[in-house]
Amino acid sequence: MADDILQMQRQAARRVQQMQQHSRQVFEAHQQADVPPAPTPTPVPHADNDRLLILGLALLLYRNGGRPELLLALLYLAM
Repeated sequence: MADDILQMQRQAARRVQQMQQHSRQVFEAHQQADVPPAPTPTPVPHADNDRLLILGLALLLYRNGGRPELLLALLYLAM
């Protein structure tokens, strides 16, 4: 019985070593593989949407008698 347990432990240790060796080989092969660079993200046109929103707000404030300082500040932000 003790011999069987000892034999099973040796087999388990051997399998662990084999799996570690296989993992190293896969890792090294992956490191050496030509990995294409990630595509550069395209810019999202949020700036135009933000600018239109600020201009619309400035127009609403102008039509409703908004303070000139606030209107100038919004127009400056929209530039």
